Amino acid sequence: MIEKYSPRYSDSSLNMKSSVIRELLKFTEKPGMISFAGGLPGPEAFPVEEIKSILNSVIEKYGSAPLQYGTTEGLFPLREEISRLMYDVYETEVSPDSIIVTSGSQQALYLLCKVLLNRGDAVITENPTYTGALSTFNSFMADIYCADIDERGMTPESLIAVIEELRSRGIKPAFIYTMPAVHNPAGVSMDAERKWDIYRIALKYDLLIVEDDPYGMINYDGEPVIPVKYFDSGDRVVYLGSFSKILSPGLRTGWMAAGSDIIRRCSIAKQGEDLCSGTLSQYAIYSFLSENLLPDRINRIREIYRCKRDLMADSIDAAVPGAEYLKPEGGLFLWVRLPSQVDAEAMLPKALERQVAYVAGNAFYPHGGGRNELRLNFTYASKDDITEGIRRLGEVVTEEITMWS
Repeated sequence: MIEKYSPRYSDSSLNMKSSVIRELLKFTEKPGMISFAGGLPGPEAFPVEEIKSILNSVIEKYGSAPLQYGTTEGLFPLREEISRLMYDVYETEVSPDSIIVTSGSQQALYLLCKVLLNRGDAVITENPTYTGALSTFNSFMADIYCADIDERGMTPESLIAVIEELRSRGIKPAFIYTMPAVHNPAGVSMDAERKWDIYRIALKYDLLIVEDDPYGMINYDGEPVIPVKYFDSGDRVVYLGSFSKILSPGLRTGWMAAGSDIIRRCSIAKQGEDLCSGTLSQYAIYSFLSENLLPDRINRIREIYRCKRDLMADSIDAAVPGAEYLKPEGGLFLWVRLPSQVDAEAMLPKALERQVAYVAGNAFYPHGGGRNELRLNFTYASKDDITEGIRRLGEVVTEEITMWS
């Protein structure tokens, strides 16, 4: 398609790519479509009544203040509560002054890239990795290098090999991007030993780690596990947190915990983005945390999502021939590997015709891969839709296998 204003677009805008997942959401609006594509929390898990009550009390207590502009760094009482949250949940000490509130953790990553990346800078990610991160890195025209993962996350051997290869070319990466707690999309989680190994590598080579942690607090099989940030004694780890999965994505509130220099630079960058994050949402989340409502909320999420995860896993076992997957400890997704002859991207239009949607695995690989892999969200669909949607998917996979056998 010829665009009228193409000569006027910036290099960075021309390098941007539309999110495959966001494009798929258009299909999911069709009546009868069962979507496993988006990273959507289950609507039945939203604290509707609690939020309704809190919003009323916020206006009664604070008057017009929640309707006014706020500070760029974020509401200080909320930053205090986030500081307490990280200590209570993760035993990780972070000063409120080392926290900036953002419009979702995606904005935190964007601001960080704006501060740290120049065109052509190197970023190391896991392979596969989160598509939202890839979109952000591409928009800043970074060069993406990948370390392999296994069932315990990013492997130290692969990370060292990538770093050494870059060093041989005189390249120092801007940072290592990792999702150690319930990786999106792969569903794997690093244990404490692996996290310590990754941290020591960053220390040895004097590199920053960007730790993206939207799922660490909703571990289904036990208590939340400590983040890489727990080991950080020198502001080497930039931690990205989010209330989207533990409260509501509609509140659009996340946070970054980092060294004071990075926080200051990101605050300046944020002034040019949106001045401040939504003040009303910040007051609401502050009230939610200060009234100690979050523990019960997280327990409810665990109960609902664990049940859906298990149902989807059982449905796959019953209906999708040759499918392999790792049952994740938390998060929202099952990462499924199909028989080698199945091309998940080529099969997607046929699945959409059967009114079931997923994300093909190649969307998560920066340089190609994942041909026979796909990601399924198990939190958004109802239990009946999970069973029916996987049945439909199984029929499509069976037809593909038969066609190529």
